[in-house]
Amino acid sequence: MKGCTFPPEYWVHVPVLNRDTQEVEEVPLPVLLPHEVLAHFNEKESGLLASWLPTPGHTIFHTAQQWCDTLGVNIREMIPLGLHGDGVPFASKMRDSLECISWNIITDPSGLRILFTCFPKSYSTGRETWDALFAVFSWSMRHLLLGAWPTARHDGQPWLSTDRNRQNMGGKHLGFCGGLLQVRGDWMFYKLVFDFPQWTSKLCCWRCGARNTAGHEHDFREVGQNAAWRQLRYTGVDFNNRLRDEGIVPSTLFSCPRLTVDMVMVDWLHTMDQGVLADVIGNVFWEVLPLMSGGNRGEQVKSLWSLVRNYYLQAKVPDRLDNLTEEMIKGSGRAPKQRGRAAQVRYLLPFAARLAESFAHTDSHWHTVATLLDYLLKLTMMNKHRPYPAEDAAELSRKIALLFTALEHEALAKGDAVNWRCKPKVHLMQELIEYQCALVGSPCEYWTYKDETWGAWVSRACMRRGGMKSATNVAYSGIRRFRYLMHRAETD
Repeated sequence: MKGCTFPPEYWVHVPVLNRDTQEVEEVPLPVLLPHEVLAHFNEKESGLLASWLPTPGHTIFHTAQQWCDTLGVNIREMIPLGLHGDGVPFASKMRDSLECISWNIITDPSGLRILFTCFPKSYSTGRETWDALFAVFSWSMRHLLLGAWPTARHDGQPWLSTDRNRQNMGGKHLGFCGGLLQVRGDWMFYKLVFDFPQWTSKLCCWRCGARNTAGHEHDFREVGQNAAWRQLRYTGVDFNNRLRDEGIVPSTLFSCPRLTVDMVMVDWLHTMDQGVLADVIGNVFWEVLPLMSGGNRGEQVKSLWSLVRNYYLQAKVPDRLDNLTEEMIKGSGRAPKQRGRAAQVRYLLPFAARLAESFAHTDSHWHTVATLLDYLLKLTMMNKHRPYPAEDAAELSRKIALLFTALEHEALAKGDAVNWRCKPKVHLMQELIEYQCALVGSPCEYWTYKDETWGAWVSRACMRRGGMKSATNVAYSGIRRFRYLMHRAETD
């Protein structure tokens, strides 16, 4: 690390779980402050931050303009930031995962992710740990809004001896400002951090009043243009009031200047690839198995796998399943759902569509299934279009939801409560395509594929070959290696 000029760690005491005593204790954790990292970039390369200013052609411009108008900020000085949080596999032998918080400059075409901090999940106390960390992040965001270096620590206390350089910069102008305009993650992360409802909850959406209650007026399965839940859109104030009515204190991340609930993104990877697409493909494969050659289920799965492998060879698919088993299509007592990484599932969609089409002439059921797959394929292909055809995509989203619910009704009429089960991610699809995409464009502009890849790197960087494993040591290993790589990139 000799000669490294990348901003040093900022140490903060955070409540974590003592795994031996199962009691909460405060330990020091390092973080990298966003305002310091941006100031470093600005100092290293003149004009770099200017290239990150939102322009009218960028999908974030409308959100950034509203943010700036509300807070009285000049958009020609504003850097739009996004934050991602997720748990990634870590130390499998220890049966633990790594909670990783990173951020990015939304308008940076390189897609660089910058580590804020990370810690093993087994040390988390839940909201208490997250709130302590996000209080520091929000403090940094408030100084980015002001465009000035802080004059004291995040808790108002005087600087520590390790903060001497920060003390020298206190009160000086940054020369730019910035704000958090986007939060990305999966449903579990949102539940942990924001106390968003689980998908099994009666109120299953953080953006509207849709309910997971069959037959209710606001049932999410009512998917048409006149669905009642469309009249119950939540503003940030509405959502926070609902939390307070339930005795829940809103996340400290909402103390970031003008961060609202509609900036918490619905993500394509988790909603579609690992949600709706996985469910549909699983149902198609499960229904087609009896039509495959073979005297038992195992032989039928092998016949289907043979067709999949031929498709892989012909289409030169880059992300493939290694194998196909009955449990990967339908677990015991569960609704069908194709298991696999998100990209593996997405690349199966053209095959599943072709497979369903080959049976479309047999009866009305298979015709409906084939049409559903065709619409899903068209919707997925629209992600590549620029500009994004928001109105056409919204119409396809409604058609997909209508066909999915029709297949569920058909199954229920036959006494089948397992196959073609319509889950709340169908509703999230409508939130994503019909509402979110209309404002911020194609889902691939903010999906979490790059974040997931980045999280895997952080997990590897935090692995320790020996010595005591603690929340402090793991976080310090990850941040130190990230600073080293940034230093190497700047000096090579």
